[in-house]
Amino acid sequence: MKIGIVGAGAVGGLLGGMLRAAGHDVLFLGRGQHLQAMQQNGLLIKFATSQRKTLRIKGRFSDEVKDLSDRELLLFTVKSTQTKEMMGRLLPHLKAGAIVITLQNGVDNEEILAQALGEERLLSGAAYLSAEIESPGVIEVHSSGLQLIIGYLDGRQSQDLTRLVGLFNQAGVHCRPSAKIMERKWHKLLWNVTFNPLSAATGETIGEILDDAELHQTARRVLKEAVQVAEALQVSVRRDIETVVFQGAEEARGHKTSMLQDREQGKPMEIESICGYFVHQAAQLGLRTPTIHTLYSILLAIDKKRYGQHGNKGAETSEPD
Repeated sequence: MKIGIVGAGAVGGLLGGMLRAAGHDVLFLGRGQHLQAMQQNGLLIKFATSQRKTLRIKGRFSDEVKDLSDRELLLFTVKSTQTKEMMGRLLPHLKAGAIVITLQNGVDNEEILAQALGEERLLSGAAYLSAEIESPGVIEVHSSGLQLIIGYLDGRQSQDLTRLVGLFNQAGVHCRPSAKIMERKWHKLLWNVTFNPLSAATGETIGEILDDAELHQTARRVLKEAVQVAEALQVSVRRDIETVVFQGAEEARGHKTSMLQDREQGKPMEIESICGYFVHQAAQLGLRTPTIHTLYSILLAIDKKRYGQHGNKGAETSEPD
């Protein structure tokens, strides 16, 4: 199958690499030093906890969106700060009938993409894995397994969905379909908002947050505020969400969140999709989210210092963790 990776960062590069190793024709769209390194030496994937130690990927690496014009399937893995800009560039070059799967953080990208593509061509997915760009051209994988859940926004089942699930499973990525994919994305967002902003603001890993009594309690307050917003929006939140979120955190103790990685690498952080979303929704609903709002203000100030007056919002120029 002809596959395009729109944003060959940690998540996109890893999944694209697995698909390429399984024999598919994969084109990686990237930029900067990471792209240059891949063009020169290929993509190296290092597995820290797997018997498969390394995977060297030779493929097509480009920064030209038009090179994706023959792709049958595209994995949309750019940061949420780039969604509108990238879709605007991509849309004129999309092949008729091409399917797009967004694997981005947050729950607000789907509306933007659906308006551009139509829901019949768009799937969403939640990736459960831990990976980071160790150096240009090198991705390090920290999770022992690679899990992916995908589905259409309207919950429909189809032969295309079955085929795509099989495609990932055959490539070594444990994939399942979901008739309630946005509910899955919401549960992942609740995990992300609990730990991503706090880790980016403090520079701490997940384990360091859990082991610090004050930060641990702050994380729990963030989750409670986020759940309050979700329930006010009529999102079906599982009753044991706090247990699930913090059990998941225990299993990812050494993990650096995507927002912390972005801050350390000097990249715009996904402040709006992960943190600002709750602040804005709470304001419209008349709810108070003081802990989330404080973290949001701190992170905006950090990006404002780096990028100027408009901070993160003006930085539209790849991983859900």
